Order: sequence, then C-alpha cells, then structure tokens
Amino acid sequence: MKKITLLLIFLISTLGYAQPGSAAPTPPARDAGDVVSVFSDAYTDIAVSEFSTVWDNADVFDDTAGGDAVKRYTLTGGAFIGIQLTSTNDISTMENFHVDIWVDMIDAGDVILPKLANFANGTGNPTSNEIEYTYAFAPTEAGTWVSIDVALSSFNIVSGGSNAVADLFQIVFGSSGTLAGATLYMDNLYFWRPSVDPNTDASLSDLQVDGMTVAGFAPGTLSYDVELPNGTTMVPTVTGTATQAGMGSSNVSVTPAAGIPGTTMVLVTAPNGTDTETYMVNFTEAPALPPAAPTPPSIPAISILSDVFVNVGVPQVDVFGGVLTNYDLNTDGNEEARSLVGGSGFQFNFFAGTFLDVSAAGMLHLDIYNDDFQASDVLTIRLIGSDNRQNIHRITGFDPADNGTWVSIDLQLPNGDPSSTDRGDFDEPDSDANSVDLSSLGLIQFNTLENGSSLGSREFFLSNFYFFGGTLSTPDLTQGSFKVFPNPTNSSWNIITNNTTLTSVEVYDILGKRVKSVQVNTESTVIDASDLNDGIYIARISSDSGSKTIKLVKN
Repeated sequence: MKKITLLLIFLISTLGYAQPGSAAPTPPARDAGDVVSVFSDAYTDIAVSEFSTVWDNADVFDDTAGGDAVKRYTLTGGAFIGIQLTSTNDISTMENFHVDIWVDMIDAGDVILPKLANFANGTGNPTSNEIEYTYAFAPTEAGTWVSIDVALSSFNIVSGGSNAVADLFQIVFGSSGTLAGATLYMDNLYFWRPSVDPNTDASLSDLQVDGMTVAGFAPGTLSYDVELPNGTTMVPTVTGTATQAGMGSSNVSVTPAAGIPGTTMVLVTAPNGTDTETYMVNFTEAPALPPAAPTPPSIPAISILSDVFVNVGVPQVDVFGGVLTNYDLNTDGNEEARSLVGGSGFQFNFFAGTFLDVSAAGMLHLDIYNDDFQASDVLTIRLIGSDNRQNIHRITGFDPADNGTWVSIDLQLPNGDPSSTDRGDFDEPDSDANSVDLSSLGLIQFNTLENGSSLGSREFFLSNFYFFGGTLSTPDLTQGSFKVFPNPTNSSWNIITNNTTLTSVEVYDILGKRVKSVQVNTESTVIDASDLNDGIYIARISSDSGSKTIKLVKN
C-alpha cells in the first residue's frame, strides 16, 4: 500500500511539474491603438481561425484554470506550431513583438523561431514574404515563464523582400533541439509600440485619392505609388485625415502635384504646432494600350480568345504569380485580349471542368504584342493532355523591330494520335515521346521566363488564340444551300439542304466537347436535342459540296 501511495505522489508531482506553477507576467496597460493582441487577457484579441490544426502533433490547446488565456502545445515529434488569423491584420504601425513561453524541458542549443508571414490572397500557401527571429533558450529557463520581447526590426527576412507586417495572416513558431518534443505553454502574444503622445502625433488616420483610401495605406508609411490610366492629364484630388483631428489643433495641408507624372505632398502638423510629418503620393501614367489586334479570317475555328469567333468556355484560368487583365482593345464591347504583368506565365485549365476536344484542327494561331521585345525572349507553349502527357513549342528569336506591333504566329499541331511521334511544331527536346491526345486537352500553358527569357518582366499581350485547319477547314457550304429550323429549339433541329447530300452533322458544346454525331446520306436530317442542356452549341454540317459551322440554341 505504501508503494502505491509513493507511486501516486510521484505521478502527481511529475504532472504538476509539467504545467506552469504560476501565471504569465501581466502585460502593462496600453492604449488600444498601441497594441495588436493575438491572445491575452490584458487586451482585446484579433480574430483567430486556427490554432495549430495543420501542423504535426501540435493541435492541442486549452485554458488553464481560472480563465487565463494560456495556450498549451504538445510537440511530440513535431517541430512547428502555428496560429492562423481569420483575416489579414495590419501591424505596420507596431514596433515590437512579445510572447511569454513556459517550457517543461530545455537543453543547451534549444531554439524557438517566431516567424511572421502574409498570404497572397488570404488562403492557400504563404507568399514569399516571411520574416523570422531566433531566440536561444538557456537550460536554466526550463519551468519558468520566459518573456520574449524584441523589436520587429530585429526580425530577418527569410524569403521575399517584404517585412510581412502589412498583411499579417499567420504566425508560426519553429523549434529545434529537444524543444521539438517538449510541452510548452504560451501567453500574451501581441505586437506593441510605445505610447504616442497625442500632442506630438503628426500621423494620418486615412489618406484618400479621389475619395478612395490609397491601397496599402498605413499611418507609418509615408510614400505611395499610384498608377493612373493612360491619357490621364488631371491630377487626382488627395485628402488626408489627421489621427488627432478630433483635438481641434491638428492641421493637414495638401500641395497638389504639378502634373502627371508628379507627387502630391501632404503635410501634417501635430497639435503642438511643432512636430510635422510629410506623406507623398507619387502619380505615374500607365503605358498606352496596344492597337486593336488583327481581325481573324472568317474560317471554321475552335476559339479560346477572340471576339470574332464564338469562344469555348474555359473552366479556370491560373496565373503564375503575375496579374492577368482582360481588354477590349477595339472597343466593340467584347474582351478579345489579355495582358500579363509579372510572374512567369498563365494557363487555360480544363482539368477544372470538361477537357477540350480540338482533334479536328490541324493548326494553332495566336497574336502577341510587346512594347520591348528582346532577341533573347522566349514564349513557351505547352499542350498538356488529360493524362498529363505534354508537347512543347518555344517561340524564340523575337525581333526588336516588331516592338509595338502585333506578331501573328501559326503552329502545326501534333497529329493527335497518342502513339505517334509526329508532334508537328510541338517538338521540343523535353516534350513527351508521343503526341498529346488532342481530343482531351487538360491544360494550355504559356511560360514567359524560361530559358533566360525576360518577357515576363514586361507587359505581354495575347489575342486571337484559336485552333483551325485540319478537317475544320473543308470548303464552306454555299449561302442558302441549307436551312436549320427551329433555332432556338426545345426538342430538335431540322436540317434541310437544297440539292446537296449531307454526309455528317457534329454538335459541340461551348467547351468544345462533341455531344452529338450523326452520319447522313440524304438531303435532310433531324438532330434530337431533347437530352441536351439548355444553352449554345456549335454544329459542323458536312456535305458532298463542303461544310459549314453554325450556332445552335437549345432552350
């Protein structure tokens, strides 16, 4: 009995040692504008969506008795714990980082690495903007609360070129040594700055251009770059609101830019009449848009980007780090061009919907434009099938003489037989040994930074991207040699020719998928549409005197 009692005492004392024996230090009182708190009983916390639910063996947390907001993490085999915030939070006006940590066991060399990161769009993987600080524990700090209080300027940039504090979305604590298997507690995680004397505060709480807050505005950021549409001649109206405007003695003076480009200066004077701060809004003019792209010929085509043909629907467009913008260059109300700025390219993604069937085509056409073509530029086009087989063509040898003009390019497609080695113009060394199945395209990819190219660093335009030729380009049926009725229909389409024998009718949906195929040897036929969804379809009507592509509507 005595042995059992001693064992219980030992277990209780062990469990007691594995928890903090006292509360974390109490943070000092600060004004709400001087602190951004993640969790602490002393301040109002920002919203948190996850505590460590996506890091190895670090998904346990709770509150200690009494309601003190202490978070407990058990790192049994994991080396990371993390906190994901509900939305991005601007901590650019904060100057310091604080966290209290209690660890049950510490060896020499144990390190914890607080890392701050922002996200590209609030979800997904972190961007390349991350900063990190290294704190080395002393073994004597085991079993005691350790306060890490460090200037944000002491954090080192570990990737990207940003300090990652304007759009904070995630806080990650890495660890090394035996700390990776320890149990630790955290409290009072917040960012702070020394209290600001309102009488000397010359900051702005808002900065607007033509009534809209400047993108990325933060009271501690003094310079902003604003690009205006090409052709802008009038300097926008800039207004500023002093943080201490309510005190009745702050002053904001705006000196407009003399023209475009130019800089508008905003001078803020603190209530004491002495301290000042100057904000700058630097206006530039966007480059002129290119002229309208060439008008494609009136031919049968499977089009992805053009306002002459009926474009197939693209389920998803993925951009590799840049900004992709749609343009109506010929001002007819239809977008027929796209520009890419920055990044390494983009792709039309049919994996996200129905695979694209271009097996009837023999050629691919595209028009490209750049203000500053370099001889070293390379545009890589990849055709990737539903089975991830890919064929590649690299457009090289750009001529600077083509700067400021549209360059038209026609490429011969692979023959569409997956077992064939005939890949047409898509015959680069790292292409697959066999041809892509053109009846099932999954991705059409454009890369601008491969093989030493700098094309991705300059705005690049694409228009008139379509497939043509092959069996699509048989002679047209003469106008009036056939008629289709009713169109629209809710049940079927009747096709009747005038002394011409029909040979086949193929119907495609707007994604390019063939949904009907009828072999005919008469002067008329009926296409049953009762099983089709309402919408627009493309029909290729073939006869012994040619073919014609028309639009059909089911409602």
